[in-house]
Amino acid sequence: MSVKGNRTKGNQTEKSSYKDDDTLYNLDPEDDNNLYTLPEDDSEDDDIRTVINHEDSFVSREETSYGRDEGDENYDDGEEEDDEDEEEDDDSKDNEGDSKDKVNTILLMIKILSTPVEGCKELKRRRLFPETVMTGCFIPMTFLAALSEFAAKLYGTYITWGECMMKALVTFVSFFFGYFTVILIGASLLPKGARHIMKSDAGRNFLMICFSTLCLFFMAMNLLPMLDAILVFLPIWTIYIIYKGVRFLRVPRENESRIKIVLSFLVIGTPFLWNWLLEIFFNI
Repeated sequence: MSVKGNRTKGNQTEKSSYKDDDTLYNLDPEDDNNLYTLPEDDSEDDDIRTVINHEDSFVSREETSYGRDEGDENYDDGEEEDDEDEEEDDDSKDNEGDSKDKVNTILLMIKILSTPVEGCKELKRRRLFPETVMTGCFIPMTFLAALSEFAAKLYGTYITWGECMMKALVTFVSFFFGYFTVILIGASLLPKGARHIMKSDAGRNFLMICFSTLCLFFMAMNLLPMLDAILVFLPIWTIYIIYKGVRFLRVPRENESRIKIVLSFLVIGTPFLWNWLLEIFFNI
């Protein structure tokens, strides 16, 4: 009986304690005295933030080291040129729109003439539209090369204005059609891994710059005919620009030599071929 009495007493005490705690669960919204607020502990929030920061830093380290094993000896850290190109591409994305609007393509061509490697790097970094290079550099240089045909009148040669006009037209068409001829037939002559040059903006910009340098050399030969024996070798510099600039077009390294040879023959040969055919056709 005593045990039962204790149990009943214990149950009664538990029930009474529950009744006493009812104020915590059955709150009266009109009575402000029943509200209970917990103190804010900023230390726990700070600890949570530090744990999150440590986790974020750990995840970032894992992401950067993804794909590199510590014992992988074949991982190549010596691709300095490719890494520099990628960094330049990343840096240029923020200012891509501004560079397309502000760049002077003729000055860029002069920079490529003076320092082919640095100039080709900047041409790639600018990410110009082909229309920008065509209207800003290629067509103006082709037009100037055509106008240089009228320099023959300055040296007292027996040539009529009509013949000068025909020669100027032939010169303009030769360089203009020469570029599009390279675009059309170049893909079939280049290796499979380098055919994207004829379709990509970077490849077309590079080709137009090379043709613009030829126009500049052709103009120099017309303006200075007394130095024709020396200036005739100027197109070799265009070949040198092709030799230095092809590697910035991301072509397979095992085919670089073949690509350089094919592009050199196409860029140098097509305008002179068109010039020869048109002079025969017009009987100039």
